Amino acid sequence: MLILEQRKEILARLQRLSGLQSELLHSLQSLGGISANEVSVLIDELVRDRFYYGERYLGFVQRLSLEDPLSRPHIISRGYYAMYHMARATVFHHQRADVDGHDRLPAALSRIVGDEMGVRLGRWRDVRNAIEYSPYTPNNMRELSAQCLQEAEDLRKVCWQYLVGRGIKI
Repeated sequence: MLILEQRKEILARLQRLSGLQSELLHSLQSLGGISANEVSVLIDELVRDRFYYGERYLGFVQRLSLEDPLSRPHIISRGYYAMYHMARATVFHHQRADVDGHDRLPAALSRIVGDEMGVRLGRWRDVRNAIEYSPYTPNNMRELSAQCLQEAEDLRKVCWQYLVGRGIKI
């Protein structure tokens, strides 16, 4: 049990790895303090966990009813967060550093899997913000919610293909 808790603590710290910290980690590898394989195993586990976290959000919103007006803002909000976590996992695996800024993540994703997915992620962030922070929701909430579900699934497929192509077992 203690080993499992220690591993979770290591992963919790690793998930916030900055670019400079990543360079330090590579320096430790070159000095023999930690093996490249050990780092890769931890990063792969972290990426899988974050990707699954996004998939759980997506699974949750897919069970909500598009016909229920009260569910629609939640579909968009949690649908965005499903996309965010799957994108963040993809970017982390590619860069070996965390990009958690909602404003920076779309551009980072675009550089990895193409502009379309990054633009979509940024657009859904804007839609989520508008819906969560304004009492005046758009008239087409049903259509927006359905589109969010579809685009979250599209992003999931693209990120999944990218990660599997890099050897991640998801």
